Amino acid sequence: MRWVETDTTEMFMADLLIEHARFGVIDASQADVALTETADVVGLSCGFDVLVPDARLPKVRTGDVLAFLDTGAYQDACASNFNGLPRPGTVLVLGADAEWIKRPETVEDVFARDVVPERLA
Repeated sequence: MRWVETDTTEMFMADLLIEHARFGVIDASQADVALTETADVVGLSCGFDVLVPDARLPKVRTGDVLAFLDTGAYQDACASNFNGLPRPGTVLVLGADAEWIKRPETVEDVFARDVVPERLA
């Protein structure tokens, strides 16, 4: 069995944990390429992050963008910066149109809120 490790975590899709939901996934970098492989799509947290078991995908390459489909609004609203990870962006899709409605966070975004008290500096 193959697996595809992503730079995300189930902590960004709470319904995977709470309701045992399953979301579809596509390789958005190769959306028009034949699906030739079956793989578990996994996350990078310290838990057993199986995001999509037995996903049908093309041969995924390093740097490809995977899109988790039909996750609904609550996944983004419940996402945390678990282990200091930047949250992914959110794309709204309608038919053949897709647009960012929330950009992906950067590491700088995650730590921009932190303030070190002067007594600890």
